[in-house]
Amino acid sequence: MSEGTERDDRSAQDIVAQILAEETARIAGEEGAAGTDAAGTQGAAGLAEAQADATQGAASAPSFSPDDAPTQLRQPGAWDLPDPEGPDTTLVMGANALEDTDGGASGAGAGASAGAEAGDLAGASPAAGAGAGGDGAGTEADALAATSVAASPAEQADVLLPSEGAHASQEGIEVLHAPDGGRGPRAHLRGGADAGGRRHGRRGRIAVAAVVCGLGVVYVGGAIWFSSHFAPNTTLNGRDVSGMSKAELAASVAQANDAYSLHVTGDGLDLTVSGPDISLANDGESLAAGALAQTNPWAWPVALATGTSLSLGQGTSYDADALSATVSAAVSAFNEGAVQPTNAGLAYDAGAGSFSITPDSVGTALDEKAVQDAVATAVSEQSTELALGPDQLLQPALTAQSDALKASLAKANQVVSASVALKVGGTTAFTLEPAQLAQWISVDETGALSADESAISAWVSGTLAPAVDSVGATRTYTRPDGKSVTVTCDTHGGEYLSDCYGWKVDRDATASSIAKAIDDATGAVPAIDVSMSQSASSFNPGGQDWGPRYIDVDVTEQHARMYDEAGNLVWESDFVSGDTSKDHGTLEGVWVMNSNRGTDQTLKGSDENGDGEPDYVSQVSLWMPFISNLYAFHDATWRSTFGGTVYQGNGSHGCVNLPYSAASSLWDLCKVGDVVVVHY
Repeated sequence: MSEGTERDDRSAQDIVAQILAEETARIAGEEGAAGTDAAGTQGAAGLAEAQADATQGAASAPSFSPDDAPTQLRQPGAWDLPDPEGPDTTLVMGANALEDTDGGASGAGAGASAGAEAGDLAGASPAAGAGAGGDGAGTEADALAATSVAASPAEQADVLLPSEGAHASQEGIEVLHAPDGGRGPRAHLRGGADAGGRRHGRRGRIAVAAVVCGLGVVYVGGAIWFSSHFAPNTTLNGRDVSGMSKAELAASVAQANDAYSLHVTGDGLDLTVSGPDISLANDGESLAAGALAQTNPWAWPVALATGTSLSLGQGTSYDADALSATVSAAVSAFNEGAVQPTNAGLAYDAGAGSFSITPDSVGTALDEKAVQDAVATAVSEQSTELALGPDQLLQPALTAQSDALKASLAKANQVVSASVALKVGGTTAFTLEPAQLAQWISVDETGALSADESAISAWVSGTLAPAVDSVGATRTYTRPDGKSVTVTCDTHGGEYLSDCYGWKVDRDATASSIAKAIDDATGAVPAIDVSMSQSASSFNPGGQDWGPRYIDVDVTEQHARMYDEAGNLVWESDFVSGDTSKDHGTLEGVWVMNSNRGTDQTLKGSDENGDGEPDYVSQVSLWMPFISNLYAFHDATWRSTFGGTVYQGNGSHGCVNLPYSAASSLWDLCKVGDVVVVHY
């Protein structure tokens, strides 16, 4: 194949077979070349030596000098070995002569052929060489045919091999000399007992070389194969891709897109997400190329032994909105019947008078985001099974191990370590006990302590305010003259509630004050002043909460009295109050002189008779109202009698009518803010 451009897609077996064939041919070619070079060198030594060898072969056994034979005609049973007497000496191993039924003829033919070639190489005529070889042709049946290699002794020993199937006969090793009888550089040895040992040792070395060569060929062939194929026992992203080619893997990925499905189970959920439902697509070409790039084809023997696990992004794309909608619907449906997680918190033990941490719990509800993330990862990795576990359950936001919760525990126990006084006008109006405080302490999802202001507000409205408020309440008191009086405010259905005197708790402000005191506490909560929207002189639930200065209006007695700051009587007078027979009675209650007071006022009654005109129009000089601008003390110059039972049939429309002189004196004494108590 073209180097570096494309892969060889033939099988490993085909490649190995071709390489073995080429290697065998190469070795045979090298041996032939070596034999040819040796023959040329021997021929150059002279035709005479070849003739001497041929003559001696005729006298004894069929033999001829290797120098006279061409290398391609090397005969079985004869080979050259180095002569220990010199580097140029050639030993002709002829002892293991072939047992050939054509003995003499074969020897003569071989000798003639060898002699002819040797003579030609030496510069003599081929005929001369052939004649010398023919003269030495064997007359013995065990003729020896041999070739000579004029190479170095080491090459002689390592290259030449005897032919298989030859039958060797043991003869002594005979040193053959040149024709002049001297021991020249071309002396020959003929066969001997060591020939077999040399042959087997040399054969073993060649066998080892062949095995090594074969292994190399297999290794190289395997590297070529595995450069385009995945080795056995190879997984890619958990999928077995053993033996697959790049093209096969790419095609497999493309086919898998439509067939893909992810089965999600665990934590009570069972959901299947299919590839077409989410428009799944994978880039198979990039995946295959990237995966092969992670392998080392030259390390394939290791891969065969240990296996290979590859991990690679698959270029996966899908409709994230479609996947999210599928998972969301499944999780929402499941969570409808699931147990939600429970946060750790604080619990108050009334017996011990302290808080402790309550444990958190997980429940069975699924965390939609965690499930979405797990499914998206599984789809991206092309997993076919996903088992949800504890990590996909909805976890409590606050655990018992939270440092913030532990800090809140310490603070909560400080808050409930003592009672808390709620003060009204400097007097303790209510005492908050630890058990009550404990009901208002809570922790948020971060573990931070906070007071439950909504719970505090409910308590203020339902418990504290009714106990503290005196506006509109019934009071019992003793008048300075010793009379015990009980007064109940008639607000006319709440219409005149704002005109009532007394304490009135500001619900919202008080709840905020209590909550802030708990939140800001660094120890026990200090006393708290109750916030008021309306105040009285003193805190005296059910009793007189106004000061000694006030105007007492006794409807039953039809007599009014004013007391100063010391409780001394400073003014009194009979009066005519509202006509009780006509449901115009003066409203009972504790009121306050207001800022609508004035002089020269025109009073107009309502149109109760329906004639389109006020029922009355009266002119007064002094106007001192205490319920809105409707009920007041004023002069009534049109009356001549005051006190007694006049009010029971000829009373006013609700005002307190006074003689002019009494009204004038009162005008001089009273002021805005003076308390007016109307009672029966």
